[in-house]
Amino acid sequence: SPFYRLKPLATYRLEARVLSARDYSKERSAEAQISPVDFALGWGVMAEPRIARNIPISQDHRFYHFTTPGNPDVDTVALHSANTHMVPINDEVGQQLMEVKKGDLIRLRGYLVKVVGDDGWTWKSSLTRSDTGGGACELMLVAEMSKEE
Repeated sequence: SPFYRLKPLATYRLEARVLSARDYSKERSAEAQISPVDFALGWGVMAEPRIARNIPISQDHRFYHFTTPGNPDVDTVALHSANTHMVPINDEVGQQLMEVKKGDLIRLRGYLVKVVGDDGWTWKSSLTRSDTGGGACELMLVAEMSKEE
């Protein structure tokens, strides 16, 4: 099987509400081997439980989708949330990530990364908050994770 190298692009820490979580660990793709779970994360206004509850969010094919009732507007939601591909640094962090539930408030520390396969395949994190669509997701190597009570 291919060998993958992870190249850090930026240090990354955040505290965010898990708006949705999607387990890809049973899939056989390279992406699933590297990143077994995606979190749709919200911060600022999108970390407020009453706001988060009113915005339906779904995840599939490594993307997240939302509809907004108009308050907050689409731009606000997009600027205060992100679909993040979680790459655990070790099995312990991997286990912690798999136990996270929708609604949890979590604190993360690690790196946004680019993955390079020895076959030339690459998967690269977004480094900006204002992008949407393909390539807009964050790819995060998680060094530490904790749940806030």
